[in-house]
Amino acid sequence: MATTPGEFHRLLPQLAQGMACVAEEGRVIVGEAGKGVVITTRVLEPRRIAGLVLDRCRVELSFNGMDESEITAFLTRFDRVYHKGGG
Repeated sequence: MATTPGEFHRLLPQLAQGMACVAEEGRVIVGEAGKGVVITTRVLEPRRIAGLVLDRCRVELSFNGMDESEITAFLTRFDRVYHKGGG
């Protein structure tokens, strides 16, 4: 993702929408024990295009105890929260 860890974590309350959310270094747990999402982040080298520099993070989602419809709903919300404007 073209984001910084700080920006990623700033938007977490919108993603969690009332679900429990515990942030640790490089990892966030959204949901309850046995049913939720573990999100891990890792800073990557910035992408450089001519004079433009884009910060980047690798973001991995691991789903636990969620059925397909819950995963789809979470991913839809994730896409909406972290969508950046553009053409």
